[in-house]
Amino acid sequence: MLAVSFGQNELVTGGIRQGVVGTFEGFYPLAIPGTQTVGVLYLFGRADLRLGGPTALTTPIALTPATMTSNGTTVPVPVTNPNVAIIALPSNRDRYSIGIGIDAVQIFQGLLSKTKGN
Repeated sequence: MLAVSFGQNELVTGGIRQGVVGTFEGFYPLAIPGTQTVGVLYLFGRADLRLGGPTALTTPIALTPATMTSNGTTVPVPVTNPNVAIIALPSNRDRYSIGIGIDAVQIFQGLLSKTKGN
């Protein structure tokens, strides 16, 4: 099974609804011949891709380090200082995920049938 959709996704475009994001999803049940306990592995994956590339280039700003006075000397403010606020930027990256699944009910039924048979 394959699903494709197009739209907007703030997780991929840096917190702003802009541009086009393509979502591609796939699912495949992979049968394993000759096994009784695990008969099928389910493979799946997903990709959220920003189509068309970045819309704007940003230039990093170089700032001078913050300083504070401690015991009459000027020292840089450590990042671990409780007065320092760290503001994370929204993600501006494509997202990918892959996975493998099994049918747990089928495994338990196989194990129960083996214990009942003994």
